[in-house]
Amino acid sequence: MFRTAANRVEAALSDARDRRASGDAAGAEAALQVAWESAQALEDDHPLRQVAAWRRAKLAHDAGDSARALAALEPVLAHPDPFSHYPRGLDACQPLARSYWDQHGYGAPVLRMLWDRYAARQLADGDRYLHWAGRVQLAWDLAAAGDLVGVRDTLEQVACLAPSSFRAGPTRDPRAHDAPSSVAWLQLDMARTALRAATWAADNELGALAVELMEDGAEEAGLQRDEAFWFLEPIGLYRWRGGLSDPEDYTHAWWAAAPRLTHGRAPLHRALAAAEQTAATDPLGAAAALIAVADLAAERRWGPEWEIDALLRAARLAGPRAEPAWTQRAADRAAAYGVGVFT
Repeated sequence: MFRTAANRVEAALSDARDRRASGDAAGAEAALQVAWESAQALEDDHPLRQVAAWRRAKLAHDAGDSARALAALEPVLAHPDPFSHYPRGLDACQPLARSYWDQHGYGAPVLRMLWDRYAARQLADGDRYLHWAGRVQLAWDLAAAGDLVGVRDTLEQVACLAPSSFRAGPTRDPRAHDAPSSVAWLQLDMARTALRAATWAADNELGALAVELMEDGAEEAGLQRDEAFWFLEPIGLYRWRGGLSDPEDYTHAWWAAAPRLTHGRAPLHRALAAAEQTAATDPLGAAAALIAVADLAAERRWGPEWEIDALLRAARLAGPRAEPAWTQRAADRAAAYGVGVFT
């Protein structure tokens, strides 16, 4: 019986689904490879090409291999809308990106293309909140890679948004009560990213703009600033590290709030706050604590940027007593993970 390429793809996808359901991950991967190879005979915009690519990406991501997941998507990302026949892929972008950043670092063209396509699709669907949320996610990649011009451009654009920009939805930030009030929370997220970049790059011009937006966003969101950790830490760390004026005393409020933090990566942020507090009276003790922070970030794969930051900060605090291996390790990590914000 004659079978078209589409028939072969559908059969392979069905086989992969059955194998995965039975726990045969290797068999599912082999079947998906057959599906993708068979899909090469189809038109570039054929629905089954997208489905096969996304299924391969999902299997790889679920196995913890984010690089292979992105490689599986790269061919269909050339299409203006790689989600048109697999809209579930929109929900996969953030976890896939976070996993890739933690495992492989920043600046990957394919990952930036993924966020560009995500933002474009959300805008086409009329979801301006998710469009800008995607742009803010992309800004994190720009920040870690050291593209401060790109970060500032996005910061300024997000600062210009108003509640009317999002009108009635359809999507809102989980912390907001409707789409228009989501603007403030989006601005807080973007300001936090910009403050991280400003702290790491010692860019006070960018930092001043980010602090202003952070303050404005907090006011609009009705945030209890003296208790909101993700507001306090970025501003407190920026001002403390830079020796800047802190009239609201956000730094001490950050240190006080840190022990109460509950979050997936709370151990890292609690340890960082404790180390910085120690630096006020015992720089060498703080340096040792920061090496432990770097080791924790590396061990848990909680972002190469945090490991590098802790290593370089430890070296500065220790001065002539710093271990040369600290800065060398930081340089090696930065080169391996495309982290250019510290240079």
